[in-house]
Amino acid sequence: MVTKRVAVVCGNPLILKGLFFMTVWTLRKSRIDVRKMSEDLNISPILAQILGNRNIFSRDDADLYIKPRISLMGNTFLMKDIEKAIKIVIRARDLGKKIFIYGDYDVDGITSTVILYKALKQFGCSVEYYIPNRRYEGYGLNKNCITAMKERGCDVVFTCDNGITAIDEALYIKELGMEFIVLDHHEPIFSEGGEDILPNADAVIDCKRKECAYPFKALCAGGMAYKFVKALFEFSKTELKGDAELFVFAAIATVCDIVDLRDENRIIVRNGLRILNSGRRMNFGIKALLECQGLKKKITEETLGFIIGPCINASGRIESAIWAVELFLEEDYEKALEKARELIKINEERKRITSEGYESVIHNIENSDIKYDKVMVVYDENVDESVMGIVAGRIKEHYYRPVIVISKGEEFDKGSGRSIEGYNIFENLSANKELFVKFGGHKMAAGLSIERKNIDILRKRLNENCSLTEKELTEVIRIDKAISLSEITLELACELEIMRPFGQENTQALFATKNVIVKNIRYVGVNGNIIQFVFSDEDGNEVRGISFKGFEKFKKYVEYNFDDDLKEEILSGFIKNAVLCLDIVYTIEINEYNDNKNVQLILKDFRKSAV
Repeated sequence: MVTKRVAVVCGNPLILKGLFFMTVWTLRKSRIDVRKMSEDLNISPILAQILGNRNIFSRDDADLYIKPRISLMGNTFLMKDIEKAIKIVIRARDLGKKIFIYGDYDVDGITSTVILYKALKQFGCSVEYYIPNRRYEGYGLNKNCITAMKERGCDVVFTCDNGITAIDEALYIKELGMEFIVLDHHEPIFSEGGEDILPNADAVIDCKRKECAYPFKALCAGGMAYKFVKALFEFSKTELKGDAELFVFAAIATVCDIVDLRDENRIIVRNGLRILNSGRRMNFGIKALLECQGLKKKITEETLGFIIGPCINASGRIESAIWAVELFLEEDYEKALEKARELIKINEERKRITSEGYESVIHNIENSDIKYDKVMVVYDENVDESVMGIVAGRIKEHYYRPVIVISKGEEFDKGSGRSIEGYNIFENLSANKELFVKFGGHKMAAGLSIERKNIDILRKRLNENCSLTEKELTEVIRIDKAISLSEITLELACELEIMRPFGQENTQALFATKNVIVKNIRYVGVNGNIIQFVFSDEDGNEVRGISFKGFEKFKKYVEYNFDDDLKEEILSGFIKNAVLCLDIVYTIEINEYNDNKNVQLILKDFRKSAV
């Protein structure tokens, strides 16, 4: 049976034939006195409203947000077991014991490995590192590698970005007579009574464990690794050289691991970007990646998240994450350039594999009853396990459902999950932990190993116990403020830059304007699927806008609402005779070209105007 999806957009239904689409627009409301905040902080009422929408109510909150200074970072010694771990490292150094850093193959795991390795070497420790192979070993500790570390003289196993769920592996480490430090930011396993089940380690540093008094819980492993080494040197009353370089790696990790960009994470990223753009001596590996990508403009969080990060990630996805670690440890710039070029080449291959995997999973879902599930559990051998997380994320965006993509592994099938607001994927997997060989993660993302026979059982259980309502399965676009075209100025666009860096829990401000007239349309890009608009209002105010992802929806909208002549006119870019009036949702950005700056709207959604 074929059904139509109706998008109820602020009470305005929009039926789009053959297009999976449903969004709801809501206007954020805040308790703040906009006028008073505007006057007190000397900012525009528009920015004051946006800050209020982000639960910034006091002068102190606003000061931390607008001026996130390094001096305002929290006291690391509040972290549970931090002093225990420091004393283990000091004792290992003094007794000549060997420390093995055991990282992970994503950006967070790679950068935290680099931070710990460089700092512990400087501290005088005998230290080596290892990152498991995604394809053959999978996420986290494994007994074969633990055995190999012991054979190479390891006395202390020090995990970063993993280890909090390594219950059996911790027992094996102790059985072999090694000390064990866990530094992780993922959720611990918990009992039916809600108590943490922790590995039997000598020190477990994880802000998410219930006994940890550290107030900010959203640090990534890179941020925690940086804070650990700072605390180590402070405790030992010695100087940490290269502090700024390590801080930059923490910033890269924080952006790429998509943790909440608020409070301390905001401090890390804002100041990491300041250091990168200051002209101070840059890590050769980072410098080489920027040069090989031809990046000469100001480095932003987008640079880290969409250009640098994917190249780092690609090494662990396609080849070995150790390649990226070696790049960042390289002290010869010419060799660093060679390694950077290789990572960029690997990333291009990763893009191809990802695209093929995505298309295969979409085909799989559309030709099965999985498309009716609230939680999509998809097995697809055509998805390379190295890109399952990326594919799961894209599928989640396409259907706005929690998604777990599973593919064939070497020994067991492996999966990666991505979730939506309102569904804690880690808790729901924890409730079915007996089905997994191994699993770990947090509320929005998870990884797992599973026997083939348990996949259908997992799918059935997750959907039977899913309490998500149709409302929760409808994507909500939260608009910060409705404004007119006349309020969109270069001055406002510049002021909004105060909000950077943007990311999880600190997204760009979303604005809406009703009844805008489309004066001009151009279709650009390699495939002609990027739309450039010129919008105007009845008073003659004009502003340019661009839509990067709305072509298919716009095409369906035109085909459904206009007769053949006007349809052809609009889709060919000529709208002289067409009356096209839209309500639009967008972000406001500064477009720079040939040293000229102007305002540009980035369209996020649109609907047919009611008038």
